[in-house]
Amino acid sequence: MHRWKRGNPEFCYAVKKGKLVADANVAEALYRRAVGYSHPAVRISAAADGRHVAIPYVRKYPPDTTAAIFWLKNRRPAEWSDKQARELVSTPPAARVAIAASR
Repeated sequence: MHRWKRGNPEFCYAVKKGKLVADANVAEALYRRAVGYSHPAVRISAAADGRHVAIPYVRKYPPDTTAAIFWLKNRRPAEWSDKQARELVSTPPAARVAIAASR
């Protein structure tokens, strides 16, 4: 596959473009899942006389907390990461000896 892409620039471009489109679709789906969304749907029901009846309605999906957390942690890691940056300050051994000697 790698040789094919190297030898065919148009194919390589098409593969890259396809990956970008796929990534954008997944990002959009994750965002919609995080904030909630709705879409038209149809429910098929049996009428009293035995016929099947299509009943249109709007299907609603509430916001998903896990998707929202995932989105924020990846889009704004400095603000939403579980990891806290901590700076460890240590006195070098030579300085400890000098401090102890001065006491």
